[in-house]
Amino acid sequence: MLIKYDTSKTSGKFGKIAMPYASSGETTVPNDYCDITLSPYFYTINNNPYDPYVSAVSVGQTLSKIGWRTGHTYGQVVSVCDNFYFSDRNVVLYCQNYVHAYADEGDSGGPVFIPTVNSTAQAIGILWGGDSSIHEFGFSLLWYVRGELGDFAVR
Repeated sequence: MLIKYDTSKTSGKFGKIAMPYASSGETTVPNDYCDITLSPYFYTINNNPYDPYVSAVSVGQTLSKIGWRTGHTYGQVVSVCDNFYFSDRNVVLYCQNYVHAYADEGDSGGPVFIPTVNSTAQAIGILWGGDSSIHEFGFSLLWYVRGELGDFAVR
C-alpha cells in the first residue's frame, strides 16, 4: 500500500480503492473467497487534506478492507490499541486494532477504510495480518504509520 507512483511506468486509478464485484460481511463466509475480479467501480479516497488520518477507532465501529485473497470484507472493530507480539521475531507492533471480518494470506498491505456516500471512502489503515480461524484481521492506523515513517499523502 505504500508506493511511489510513477506515471511513466504505472497506469491505474490514482486516489482510488478498487471495488471488487462481491463483498462478505463478518458473519458470511466468502464463497471459496470473494470474487476479487475488479469491477469498473472504485471508491474515491476523501480524507480531509488538513487532518487526513483518523487517530483512533471505536469498538463496534464497522470498517471495510480490500484484500487480494478475500476481496472486500467488512465487520466490526473488536479490539483497539492492543500491542501485538511476534515472539518468533522478537518484534512488537504497538497500538494495533482488530476487526471481526475475513482476511487470509495475501491480503496483507490492503487498505482498511470506511465507505462513505457516493462511492467515496475515508482511508483508515493498512491490514498486516489476521487469523482466518476466528475471522479477525489486524491493522495499523495510518495515523501511527505517519508517526513512524514521516508525513505522506493519501491521494
